[in-house]
Amino acid sequence: MSVSGMVMRAWMVPLLLLAASAQAAAPRLQSGVQLLEQSADGSTRLALSPVAAAPAALLARLKHLPELLGEEGYRSEPLHAGAPLFEVGGRQSAVSGFDYVQRVRLSRDGRVALLGAGQDGALDAWRLGRDGKRERLLPKTAAAFSGVIDASDDGKTAVGWLQTSADAVPQGFVWQAGHGYRLLPDPLWLPFALSADGTRLLASSRRPDANTFARQHLMRSLQGPPGSDWGDALAVSHDAKSAVGYYFVRPQSSDPAATGSYRGWWWQAGTGYRHSARALYLDESEMADPVRFAAFRSQLLALAGLGADTTETVASGVAQWRIGEDMRERVADARPVLFARAGALAGWKVWQGEAWRITLAHGDETIAAETLAGAGFGEVFAVRASADGRALQLLGEEGKVRVRRAGKKFDLAGGLHMLGAFTPGGGLYLWPDGEGFENRHVSWIKLQDGARGTLAACPLADGHYSELALLVGDGGRTVALGGDAGYCVYRTGLEDETR
Repeated sequence: MSVSGMVMRAWMVPLLLLAASAQAAAPRLQSGVQLLEQSADGSTRLALSPVAAAPAALLARLKHLPELLGEEGYRSEPLHAGAPLFEVGGRQSAVSGFDYVQRVRLSRDGRVALLGAGQDGALDAWRLGRDGKRERLLPKTAAAFSGVIDASDDGKTAVGWLQTSADAVPQGFVWQAGHGYRLLPDPLWLPFALSADGTRLLASSRRPDANTFARQHLMRSLQGPPGSDWGDALAVSHDAKSAVGYYFVRPQSSDPAATGSYRGWWWQAGTGYRHSARALYLDESEMADPVRFAAFRSQLLALAGLGADTTETVASGVAQWRIGEDMRERVADARPVLFARAGALAGWKVWQGEAWRITLAHGDETIAAETLAGAGFGEVFAVRASADGRALQLLGEEGKVRVRRAGKKFDLAGGLHMLGAFTPGGGLYLWPDGEGFENRHVSWIKLQDGARGTLAACPLADGHYSELALLVGDGGRTVALGGDAGYCVYRTGLEDETR
């Protein structure tokens, strides 16, 4: 071979490698189905094919019970409408008998799905095998409605919820293969998450009584008079016959600098919303001022004759339980927010100073989320963690996003970080990115050295963020990104070097 030929060949090698890499990065498309879950090994996905809408009555009742979704309590809709199917390597196998799904977990190898699913208004907890086998987790006589909240990696242990009637206070349960189910012991209430090995769970404690539960449901369902943009309830009377809150009024001026206002509402059973509360209002710019907001709330409570003790309807706590051993309540008057399924990290939030404050715990040691975020970050609104608990994603005010691992911190701009995900060892963090509703793709960062990159765009990942799903499997080698029109499966070539 001539010297010029050798030079040309050497020059072409990087281009050929680049072309091969680009071809490998092109995703496999699955059109017309909605992505829900992917197994940890990346082999299997569970998706939904379109059917009729979920039953309105069941949907409305579950909408005000985010505790039944565990770590997915942020979801705007409690049910996914569609018939479930398994997908492996592009081959789909349908699961008959279901028209909607509440929450689903796949075993690590994808051979088993544990989920709440039903049709015609029913909702039950099931264990479905990819081989077609199915098992109801609870006897029909034990519950009128039930669902799954989390499951172990081997699919042999699940935790969930049940109701003995449509208006009953939910109860938590644990199910183990070969042993059946049992209710969570007092004072545990509802599971939040289960460890990967199925031995430990984080849960809310102090199950509310029927009256408190009814007040909680009313507080979550009242948002303001018809025609208002959106709102929130501040207090519900002990007899559940009176409530106060506020709703947002958009600015009437076309001036882009104009601001809206928050106006009070007063609701009474039998008569609905009263106009007298609308004279109480806060300018949009005043809403973040804790002193002004406290005064606004006090005026509304006085107008309706409600005491300060009516502003909270559920005083639950947070507990950890090693199944079969003594239960331990970690903190009172708090709500769970985080559980590292393969580690010792847990988190909860407590209402303090007119805001939710997040605390993280590793064993008996606790630390405020703001301390971990570091100087200059400000208030932390939400936290996510890798499975081992060593990597954290912190969301703050004005869209701030910071990820950290082993003392290294990186600030990220843009993207849908409420759907961000770590690899199990926390060496990689990935998130849906792109402009608006189009050109969605996956961005990633390595937390050891800050190296960043993107995967090819997914033409199916459109729609509102609430319809998106980003799922990471096989240590980051297999990534699935889904939207309204279907989903994309990537073989990324990425490696979590911390494993």
